[in-house]
Amino acid sequence: MKQFIKIGELKLVGSGYLTNSKEEPVTNEAFVREQKHAEYVIVLAEKAKGKDFKGKEADSMQTLRNEVYELLNGNKVKAYIAVPEKPKATMGDKLKEEALAFIGYQTNTEKTEKVNKFLNNFNSISEYEEFGLYFSQPDQPVKLNKIYTISDIVEATKSVIDLL
Repeated sequence: MKQFIKIGELKLVGSGYLTNSKEEPVTNEAFVREQKHAEYVIVLAEKAKGKDFKGKEADSMQTLRNEVYELLNGNKVKAYIAVPEKPKATMGDKLKEEALAFIGYQTNTEKTEKVNKFLNNFNSISEYEEFGLYFSQPDQPVKLNKIYTISDIVEATKSVIDLL
């Protein structure tokens, strides 16, 4: 027997058994699969915070030596006349600023498209939140650690999309 369940009517009882509002066990295969996938993404995002997966280039001892030499010996020229001030907001600066904004736009657009494409893996969760879903009585009770929302999944995905 199938039953239509809307947002807020699902809950986890006991040690995480998925039930309806009457605490009767229910399941929806796609919803459960997506919830488990969402849990992976969210835990990955939590554990990835503060981690550096790209690393950085080591500092060069020779570069350090050159900086010290320049600091100690290189800048002993006395200024007899004032250095002219750089003009503010020249056409070149405006063009450079616009070019950088366009590059940022391209990068953000590509990332947004990648996030949206990935989030299509969670359409059943979205449908449940927006309209509700049909659930059936399971042969075996279904266990979940938490019922994740689309907003939980979106935030986690945005932070780790390059790792997925």
